[in-house]
Amino acid sequence: MPLKLSDVKDKKGDPVDYIYLTEQKTKKQRKIVLNSEVKKALQIYFTKSIVYDLDTYLFTSGKSNINRPLTKTMAWNLVNKWCREVGILERVGTHTLRKTLGYQMRKRGIAIEVVQRMLGHSSVSVTSEYIGINQEELEEVANGFTL
Repeated sequence: MPLKLSDVKDKKGDPVDYIYLTEQKTKKQRKIVLNSEVKKALQIYFTKSIVYDLDTYLFTSGKSNINRPLTKTMAWNLVNKWCREVGILERVGTHTLRKTLGYQMRKRGIAIEVVQRMLGHSSVSVTSEYIGINQEELEEVANGFTL
């Protein structure tokens, strides 16, 4: 997670509205919108942080390693630790959170095209497969309509 403070902080010192992340595998850029909760948390972080160097990583390897970004393994370990703390005992990866976000968005009635854009997929069919829209769900929707 090589996000730096300069990626999330504007020239006035406020949280930005969105960031761009580049996929390591595909080199495709993805626009990530920061909602009001994220911006509020960032503002609190900016206020309480003793770090003023914009080249400092936002998520680091530890208190003594502020110049090293959080690794994928460390992120995975943190996610699993937090899951155990709330009673989720099975192993959960960071990718699971991403898939769950897409699934929950669809379950709440958000258009598949919006979910597609949010996840940065190239097509709706990729998103449908990714979040697990299955034949049973399609039949349930179809049965809800009459001519």
